[in-house]
Amino acid sequence: MNDEYFFKVSVKGLVLNEEGKLMLLKEGNGDWDIPGGSMVHGETFHQALKREIKEEMGVECEILDEKPFAVWLGQDSLGIWRIIICFRVRLLSYKFIHSDEFVDLAYFNKSDSEKINLHPLKKPVYNYI
Repeated sequence: MNDEYFFKVSVKGLVLNEEGKLMLLKEGNGDWDIPGGSMVHGETFHQALKREIKEEMGVECEILDEKPFAVWLGQDSLGIWRIIICFRVRLLSYKFIHSDEFVDLAYFNKSDSEKINLHPLKKPVYNYI
């Protein structure tokens, strides 16, 4: 079977502030992204998202949705097809640990997000919030 039949699966956590703006993380390379990342074999969506947020930000989270809040697919910057599965989350702490995956954070609405380096694959999130 060739690669055109395979997708990578990413789980993302939607953290919204009081104004309804979405938290995005700035990566070491200057790109902005939604907190979360790729699933590994044997994980549930919730397990993967909790692991990814802990790895990226050093904090625990509470997942507010039993089922996905938003789902879409598209190609990443390497041309790999991805399914993006999003859940709304509440961070249990804001004492973050910065790493290469996360050097800064900010909250953006849809128009703000057009001014930053947010990959087109992640922009559909603004259709849901």
